[in-house]
Amino acid sequence: MNQHWKNFLLSQNATFESDNLITFPAITGYNDKTIYSIAHLAVLTVSGKDAAKLLQGQITCNVNDITKIKGSLGALCNPKGRAITTFLLVKTGDDFLMVLPEELLESVKKRLQMYVLRSDVTLTDSSDQLCLIGLCHPANQAGPLFGTTQQEVITVNLSAAQSRSLVIAEADKAIALWSERVGNQGFQPENSEQWRYLDILSGIPWLTTETSEEFIPQMLNLDQLGGISYNKGCYTGQEIVARTHYLAKQKEHYF
Repeated sequence: MNQHWKNFLLSQNATFESDNLITFPAITGYNDKTIYSIAHLAVLTVSGKDAAKLLQGQITCNVNDITKIKGSLGALCNPKGRAITTFLLVKTGDDFLMVLPEELLESVKKRLQMYVLRSDVTLTDSSDQLCLIGLCHPANQAGPLFGTTQQEVITVNLSAAQSRSLVIAEADKAIALWSERVGNQGFQPENSEQWRYLDILSGIPWLTTETSEEFIPQMLNLDQLGGISYNKGCYTGQEIVARTHYLAKQKEHYF
């Protein structure tokens, strides 16, 4: 986590129970506008002219469908079709940002590096540069699921039914956004564990070191969330994932 961002959160009465568990003082009364600092997820930046080609050959979603206004969930699988990690993929400029569990970032980076070879691809752990913020607030109409807006910050819609979004921002912009939402718009800081709970309710699956390489993507509900493309071509583990789909053998979901 960026130290400037962490110092700011401490000044906002945050308590770090651990590196990725952040709590705030409880306040009586209900507030339907809440804000969260997210530290259990991190960002791996995939850049270079061959970035899209590398990812297309390794992940379950179709990279060609990812634009500046549309992201996607997906999974990186081993050759047996088991998900090493799930992720949220968004595009900014010519770079791809892969939001994934912080505890799996280094192993995923090493796995992807194996396939870079002579390609023009750079893999960068952006955990110290980019901050993640969760927002929940009432809205008359939510945007498209995983729809993306990019202005001062990157905002990804995480719900087709309500206004719940993930913000990706550099530290200074994250501080400015937090200050504006809390100081002027009435947002209440909430504990990071509550955000994990909201992800569970939304069916968004995040793996851990203990569950990595245990499940095929369909068992994680990725087919229902648009995180698997069955016509994009080959990628590592694709044969198992496709066979499961076309033979209709997978009947169990965990979400």
